[in-house]
Amino acid sequence: MKNNFKVPIEHITIGGNPGSGKSTLGTILASELGWVRHDMGQKFRKMADDRKITLKELLKMCDSDPEIDKAADAQQATWAQESKNLVIVGRTSFHFVPQSFKILLSVGYSIAAARIFEDKQSRNEDIKFSSIDEMSISLMERSRNDKQRYLDLYGVDIYDKANYDLIINTDMLNKNQVVKQTLSAIRVFKV
Repeated sequence: MKNNFKVPIEHITIGGNPGSGKSTLGTILASELGWVRHDMGQKFRKMADDRKITLKELLKMCDSDPEIDKAADAQQATWAQESKNLVIVGRTSFHFVPQSFKILLSVGYSIAAARIFEDKQSRNEDIKFSSIDEMSISLMERSRNDKQRYLDLYGVDIYDKANYDLIINTDMLNKNQVVKQTLSAIRVFKV
């Protein structure tokens, strides 16, 4: 583990690849702990909606306009400075809230695609892929692009395990098992 906390944990950050369960874990942890949750994925989706473009189009814009990322990412540090007891979900959250308990969730791309596909079907959302395999390839490409984008922008590898205090591969775990492992690890550090 990266941190040796001398004081109780005041912030938790959750990163990981798409479909790993970041948002689900963030929602449940915030509820269990009675903390406030912020989700950078939701923030980016709202930014795309406000611009009347898709998330994919917004992320493409980020490649040529780093100020989009910088403005969104700076918000994370502001939240952490202004409040305690936050769960922040986002790929760069560990970097912008360095005194947090940092969690990395990982999952295989085909499992992630199946989860996302099923989730969208259950909510009757439009699925822009003809198959789970096609979505899996898209998730792999998105992860690779995100990793490079943040390496170029901030010089940090968002998937480098050395940046995190707790790493959980969610391939074979359900959400309750992930929450249980996370709460056990967090309690060692006295939330």
